[in-house]
Amino acid sequence: MSERSKSRQRHLAYVRLGVLEYPSSKRCSDCGYTVAKMPLNVRSWTCPECGSIHDRDINAERNVLAAGLAVSIHAEAVSPVSL
Repeated sequence: MSERSKSRQRHLAYVRLGVLEYPSSKRCSDCGYTVAKMPLNVRSWTCPECGSIHDRDINAERNVLAAGLAVSIHAEAVSPVSL
């Protein structure tokens, strides 16, 4: 069974964010600043704009949640520049 079918059975929304195009782990979940390049071995970072310290995985989770809510609640397009 596909993920989309499973989501429908559980009454969950299935939102495609364009995984390769959305910089969820490189965008500050507090101020929205996006780091141009960040090697995958960097697991935590400090935002040069607001000074927030981020765990890369937790930061990505927050950004994906915010993007999913923007799509499902407000029907807004999600792109690297829209958030």
